[in-house]
Amino acid sequence: MASDGSSHLQNAVTKTQTAALGFRVKAGWAAVVLLTDTAHSPQLSDVSRIELCDPRLPKTRQPYHAAMGKLETNSIKLDQRERAVRSISEQALTILLKGYQQKGFRIRRAALVVGSQIDPAKIANPHIRAHALEGQLFRSAMEQTLQDNKVRSDVLLE
Repeated sequence: MASDGSSHLQNAVTKTQTAALGFRVKAGWAAVVLLTDTAHSPQLSDVSRIELCDPRLPKTRQPYHAAMGKLETNSIKLDQRERAVRSISEQALTILLKGYQQKGFRIRRAALVVGSQIDPAKIANPHIRAHALEGQLFRSAMEQTLQDNKVRSDVLLE
């Protein structure tokens, strides 16, 4: 679940190199870029994709959707889906970080680009609220895993 194989790591790193990650967080997945060299002259060193949901469990892609256009309100279902998303996201991101570490990269910073940071509780439309809750869940799952791996992260609004 860590990558779909589209990674294009340009060259092997022979010594530890400080790097930063950029993520575009979407519902159930994230695009990933690895930036190396300096902040004044960054080099794009890798591009990949990680899955933040399990394709065998379709409800993990949109965990707050009950049916077309409906917000899931069953707390048992929501709890199961949220735990699954957090676990899957943690596993995928940990595999990604370890893979870069094994290639000689030391990831210190990350940026998560998101489509919205609106408080879902302030959204009246249940369907739109479901999307906002999903964005919040995938973003927070990634932030927690990055923090657990001592990678400082910032969230940027698209």
